Amino acid sequence: MGDEAGPGDRLGLDGRSDMTSQSCSWRAVRFGLALSLVAVVSASCATTGFQRSSNIADTMAKQTQTIQEAKPQVEAMLASLDELTQTQGDMRPAFQRFSDTLDDTEKVAARTRRTGQTIREKQADYIAQWQKESAEITNPQIKAATEARQAEVRTKLSNLSQTGRTAGDLYDPFISDMRDIRTYLSNDLTPGGVKKIQPTIEKARQDGAALLKALDEFNRASADVQASLRPTGT
Repeated sequence: MGDEAGPGDRLGLDGRSDMTSQSCSWRAVRFGLALSLVAVVSASCATTGFQRSSNIADTMAKQTQTIQEAKPQVEAMLASLDELTQTQGDMRPAFQRFSDTLDDTEKVAARTRRTGQTIREKQADYIAQWQKESAEITNPQIKAATEARQAEVRTKLSNLSQTGRTAGDLYDPFISDMRDIRTYLSNDLTPGGVKKIQPTIEKARQDGAALLKALDEFNRASADVQASLRPTGT
């Protein structure tokens, strides 16, 4: 009887046991969470580089698709101009089609400019993040290889930006010519009126040809960048 533990003693012992068990459990949980976090971070570090390359390649593919739509629109604009200036008889239907096509061309031009700006912003973010990561490289051979690769990619991206700017700049005189033609012919819609502005019409055709060439060069530069950045197998 004297050696038998009282209810309070048993509760105290059980309480310590419970606390110890809970403490061990929480340590196990924290340890498990720590291991999970390490695994996630390790996986992120291992995949961030090529995922980012793939992401920017995908972005450029989507943006380039918008610019690719610009070429057939420019071709439609030139075809509409030819129809208008070659029409005999009632020129009003051809003029209306020309005017509508010009409105559509201006909308596509605006989208093309916005797309070019988006691409330049994505390029800057991509290069900045890459340079930040590569600054932590200590192995001289790997660092040299990384810098060479960065220089190669920067050259391709710079070429893409330049061709995009060129195409964007060439839109201005092309659309300006078309607007002037529309404004003039809206008040002199006759074969004689077409003849009077023939130099401007020829200039518009030349500006259109230059713009089409610039759009082709941009599409080629974009395809080159995408092929360079996209990891093998994606």
